[in-house]
Amino acid sequence: TQCDCLSGFEGTDCELVTRDKFLGTWSATEPDCGIDEPYSLLITFTTTLDTDKVLIQNLGNYQCVDPVTGAEITYTVEATIEDSNTIDIDRFETCGTVFTGTGKLDLNDPTATVLNIEYTATYEDENGQTEVDQCTAILVM
Repeated sequence: TQCDCLSGFEGTDCELVTRDKFLGTWSATEPDCGIDEPYSLLITFTTTLDTDKVLIQNLGNYQCVDPVTGAEITYTVEATIEDSNTIDIDRFETCGTVFTGTGKLDLNDPTATVLNIEYTATYEDENGQTEVDQCTAILVM
C-alpha cells in the first residue's frame, strides 16, 4: 500500500527524495524568447534548505555582472517542490531581477527527462525602464 509521505518524499515506502529527480545539469533553450542555442543550467540544493527546495542556477541565461568589479556573477533562483512533478518560483529576487514561475516535468517523453519552466523575469534595462520577459525554458537531461 502507498503511505502518506512527509513533504519532500515519495515512493511506496517514502524512500525517495522528491527533489532528486530535478537535480543535475540540464541543457536549456527558450525559443519563445529568442534563445535557440542551448545553454547550461544547474539545479542543486544545499543542506541548509528544506528538502522541498532547490536552487536553479542560470535560469534565463541572464548576464549578471558585479557592479564593483565588472566580473560576471553566477546567480541562483530558489524554487519550492509543489508535488512530485512540479516546482514553483514564488517571487525570488537575485541580481536585480525578480523571477516568478512554475516548472513541470514532461512525463510523455520516453527518451529524455524534460522539465519545462514557464517564468517571468522583471528587471530594469540600462535606461532605467522596467522590462518584463515571459519565457518558457525547455530543459533536457
